[in-house]
Amino acid sequence: MLGAGFDAVRVSPRMVYVDSSRPDLVDGFTRRTFTAMIEGVREPAIAAGLIEPDIFDAGVRDLHRTTETDGVFCYTFFKGVGGKGDVALSLQRPEPPTIQAALAPHRHLHR
Repeated sequence: MLGAGFDAVRVSPRMVYVDSSRPDLVDGFTRRTFTAMIEGVREPAIAAGLIEPDIFDAGVRDLHRTTETDGVFCYTFFKGVGGKGDVALSLQRPEPPTIQAALAPHRHLHR
């Protein structure tokens, strides 16, 4: 983002964790969103020589395996935000408080 000329760039992780305790996420996210997205790039990835078909297919099988009763899917996306000029200024935030500052009002609870 900096290389594209954006200022006040912030990047933060967004973790997704899915297991069988959340069947709505198993179906809606793991199967119909993430795995479908990966399956959709099979032909272009193979045609570009990025991966061999058998290796790609094994990876997709592994993704499907995460949707089984004892399966777990965990992935971290990254959200990047930036702006140019006045927009960049509006995106600037003060530094987050330290853990000590955040706990200070509740210090009496930790004695």
